[in-house]
Amino acid sequence: MKTIGKLGSIIVVFCLMFQLSACQKRGGHEEKKETDITEVSRVVSQEEESKEEISKLASIESIRQNLEKIGKYVRSYQSDTKHESVDYIKNTLRQYGYKTEIQKFDIKRPESLLAMSEKSPEEMFDIIEEDREILGKGQNIIARHDSNKNEKKTLYITAHYDTTDFTTGVIDNGTGVAVVLETAKVLEQLQTDINVVFVFFDGEEVGLQGAKYFVYNLIESEKEDVIGCINIDMVGEKEAGDLMMKFGNGEHNILSILWNHTLENKMSVGLGFITDEQAFYYDRLPAVTIENQNPNFSLDKEENQFQYINYQQMLNLTNELIDFIKNFDLDYYEKALEEQIEVKSNLKNVCQIENADFKRATAKVVDNGFLLETCFYYETYDQQEIQISLRKGIFFRDKNLEAYQKILDGENTINYKIESLEGGKVQALYFTEDYFGTIKGDLDEERCIQILKSFNKAEYWQNYF
Repeated sequence: MKTIGKLGSIIVVFCLMFQLSACQKRGGHEEKKETDITEVSRVVSQEEESKEEISKLASIESIRQNLEKIGKYVRSYQSDTKHESVDYIKNTLRQYGYKTEIQKFDIKRPESLLAMSEKSPEEMFDIIEEDREILGKGQNIIARHDSNKNEKKTLYITAHYDTTDFTTGVIDNGTGVAVVLETAKVLEQLQTDINVVFVFFDGEEVGLQGAKYFVYNLIESEKEDVIGCINIDMVGEKEAGDLMMKFGNGEHNILSILWNHTLENKMSVGLGFITDEQAFYYDRLPAVTIENQNPNFSLDKEENQFQYINYQQMLNLTNELIDFIKNFDLDYYEKALEEQIEVKSNLKNVCQIENADFKRATAKVVDNGFLLETCFYYETYDQQEIQISLRKGIFFRDKNLEAYQKILDGENTINYKIESLEGGKVQALYFTEDYFGTIKGDLDEERCIQILKSFNKAEYWQNYF
């Protein structure tokens, strides 16, 4: 602030004396009115100044500030301090320029806290539909920008903000919230070809209930426009390894493919822990969680969790998210969905088939990009091609299980059904606990069953990753 000169000081004092005299003449009521106007002006001025102070670039200082605010309180559904964090996240998003919505829901008693205990997509959302004991109230925080349009595809960037009742959850998952907030801050100032919606989930620690409620209440037109969900959970932990993409089935989908196509910093892929992206996956929507390779869950019990934070890693992830969204390749995305692009599977082993040589393996995303199909090509000794397709997932939907026969080999079981084709040829549909696919080619039933036995005997399923 510049120093006021002597003459300026005399003028200021004179003006103040004049104002005070006028106020006294107008009486107490007018004086109160003047004070109210001054307070409103001061609030408006502070808001304008705070907006001007928001940097256009992601910064460690901003990430640290948000994380310190978020990690100050316990945020479990039954805590008295959760509202402090809800208000902070909501007000910060509004300060950044977003419209916010609070999605309220009942947190119910789950049969199990483990989301993967559900064996089908239908069971995933039972807790939303069924009449169960209500344990508390949940609040998802949703942020949208004015530039979002119905004709655009939508990408969800998410993180859960809740904790268990014994921790302030700096790492799990204050880090994810801070990264998403910082991403939102920068993206507010950028024009993108897609809608980006930021969601902060409640109830993750009690069976992913916030994410389940959010996905369950998406209308069909919203689901049709979903690109997918990138969920951030437990990042920026010192000595926890690099960041990686984790999935409910451990295999690539359209999001990891787009990420590695768009950015120079490729991410490895693996099987994930139980977290919010699985609510999307179980509803056949592409989803991925970005997380440290080896998070230390015991750190939640530490009184000072901030000492374990790698802010540089959090900043790097924020900038990568921003670059990914800013440079989102809609043309590549459409081609991938149309199965015009072959991608790399997470395959580590190839099964050997009797009287046939393995030639190549290809992979492509199927449906809306939430699942990857790998196809193995073999050539028989009489130069006939055999194709074995494989999808890793729980979405085998044939309800007529009586039509399937079993092949047992120790602990390995493969279920199959032979379908007749023209010319006396056949193909096989098969599934195991985690996989399903087809076997096609110039095959009769005897040869088809022989291939199924080879595939099962090779213990391929246990060595897929």
